Amino acid sequence: MENKWWTQKAEEIQRFADTNDTQKFYEALKTMYGPTRHAVHPVKSKDGTKVMKDHEGILSHWAEHLKELLNCVNPTDSTLVDLIYFGVYCCKSTCETNKANDITNGQNGT
Repeated sequence: MENKWWTQKAEEIQRFADTNDTQKFYEALKTMYGPTRHAVHPVKSKDGTKVMKDHEGILSHWAEHLKELLNCVNPTDSTLVDLIYFGVYCCKSTCETNKANDITNGQNGT
């Protein structure tokens, strides 16, 4: 009885594959294998003392982590950014880069 059921299901799935009916093909596969289970990957707390396994705790931890990561203040001096832009993006050759460095260092460049 059980072997007959498997054989009929295999023939049904093959028929869906042969007729390019992907929707029914995957629906039949789902009935064969059952619903999918999503694994939960535990996450340690910021101080490393607790392991969070619940969905809400994991989401709040990642929200806090990304908020800290993406909303930090950048301590870069804007004059350094201008020098990098001038030295790298405006110059097309090594010779021009050297001249640009000489100019920014207060040398003549000739």
